Amino acid sequence: MADTTVKKIICSSCGAEFEDTLPKCPYCGSLNYKGAEAEYLGKLESMRQDMQQLEQVPEKELKKKLKKKQKFVIKLLILLAALAAILAVIVFRVQYIEPRDARADYLWEKENFPILDRLYQEKDLEALMDFYEQAVEENRPMGTQWYFPLAHELSGCEGISGTGAEWRDFE
Repeated sequence: MADTTVKKIICSSCGAEFEDTLPKCPYCGSLNYKGAEAEYLGKLESMRQDMQQLEQVPEKELKKKLKKKQKFVIKLLILLAALAAILAVIVFRVQYIEPRDARADYLWEKENFPILDRLYQEKDLEALMDFYEQAVEENRPMGTQWYFPLAHELSGCEGISGTGAEWRDFE
C-alpha cells in the first residue's frame, strides 16, 4: 500500500511548516525546489496530452483534405483523358480523312445545283434520287441545299412511289 500521508517541510526563509508538494511557501513565497519540480513535470505531462489531442484533430482534417485532393485528381485525370481522346480524334481526322478541295466542291455545286433545281421543279423524284445516290458515291458536298436533306430522308423509304412523301415547297 502506498503511503498517503503528506510530508511536511519547514520553510528555510520564514520557518513555517507546509506540504512538500507545494512549489512555494504559502506564507513568504520562497521557492520549494522539490514541489516546483513536481508542478513543472505535471504541467509538462498535461501539455503532452493536449498536444496528442491536437495532433488527432489535424489528422482528421488532413484525411478530409486528402479526400478532396483525391477527388480533384480523379476529375483532372478524367478531363485529361477526355482531352486526349478529343486530340486523338482530331489527329485521326487530319491524318486519315482526305482533305476536301473547297474550290472543286464550289465548282461542282455551281455546275450541278441548277440540274438539281430543274429536277425538283419537274418533280422527277426518280432522277433526283439517282443524282443524290451518285453524289453520295462520289463523296460530293451535300447538305448545303435543301433538296439533299429531302433526298436523304426519302432514301430511307422502301419505294419511291406510294411512300407518302409529298412534294413540299421549301423555299
